[in-house]
Parts: sequence; structure tokens; C-alpha cells
Amino acid sequence: MGGTESLVLTMKNWLSGDGKIKIIVAIGILGMALILLSQFIDSGTKAKNEPESLELTSAEYVQMLEERLELMISQMEGAGETRVMITLEDTGEVVYAREEKRNVDTQRESNTESVGKSYQKESTEQKYIIVDGKEGRQALVKTKLEPRVQGVVVMCRGAGNLKVEQDIIHVVTTALNIPTTRVCVVKISK
Repeated sequence: MGGTESLVLTMKNWLSGDGKIKIIVAIGILGMALILLSQFIDSGTKAKNEPESLELTSAEYVQMLEERLELMISQMEGAGETRVMITLEDTGEVVYAREEKRNVDTQRESNTESVGKSYQKESTEQKYIIVDGKEGRQALVKTKLEPRVQGVVVMCRGAGNLKVEQDIIHVVTTALNIPTTRVCVVKISK
């Protein structure tokens, strides 16, 4: 603590003289010290504020979709108690960013009779863009596509009513962007 007190006394003695320049310099030094100090404080909070990965496994994705559909359908008029089962066509797809170089080479040949031939050669070269990530060097992810739904089975109390069945099929096909041939609606037995 003694070092800090002597620094404060030195600063007071230095500022006691006349001169606005001394005050401006002191404020500048204080500002730089705060900036330097903030570098150490921020480094700990940045790691805490980074968003956690929101990636779901296929099973978690299916469960989430089933729960949301069950909730939606069970609240429809006439549907009643509802169970939903969803099957997936695949596990999704990751699309990586690529750099593409395209080269077109055109040549013309002509003979003495003014007859000419033209040749065109085209080549394309594609490379994945590699970046430094948390786990070393890896390809840059452009987008992640969700798994595609293969089929949906809906079991509910109100499935005996044709209007309720049609409404359920409409809701499921709209929510999941699938054709009606991939949706089956049946009545739950008592």
C-alpha cells in the first residue's frame, strides 16, 4: 500500500503547480491505466458471455418436434389426447464454404481461306475454406441443414372425425413442410 500512497503524493505535488497541461497529461495517463486495466477484467467475462452450442442430436431434435406437435394438436378443437411419432430421413447436413476458381481459355485458328475454328477450354477448381477453430484447423461451416422428416404418425381421440383428421394433416404438413402422403392420423383406442 505504501507504493500507492507515495504515487498519490507525487501526483498531488506535480499537479499543485500551475498549468492546465499537467492536468490534461494526468487525465490521459489515468485513461490509459483504465484501458489497460479493462483488458484484464474483460478477458474473464468474454468467455462467460459466449453462447453455448445449440446443436441438437437427432434424437433430441425428434423429441422437440414431437412435443411441439403434440402440444399444438392436443389444443385443436376435437383432437383431445394426442401422441405423435416422427421418423427422420437423415441426420441433417453440414454445408462447408468453398472457394472456386474458374478459368476459361479460348483459342481461334484460321487458315488462308478465312475459315476459322474456335476452341474453348474451361476448368474449375474448388477448395474448402480452412480456418483456425477451437479444435484446431477445420473447414468453415457455411450452413447446417436440419434433418428431413420421413414420416409422422398422429394418434388422438378425435381422429374418428373426418374434419379433425383433415385439420391435423393440414397442421402437420404445414409445420413440417412435408406432403400429406407422409402423415398418418389414427384414433387412440380406449
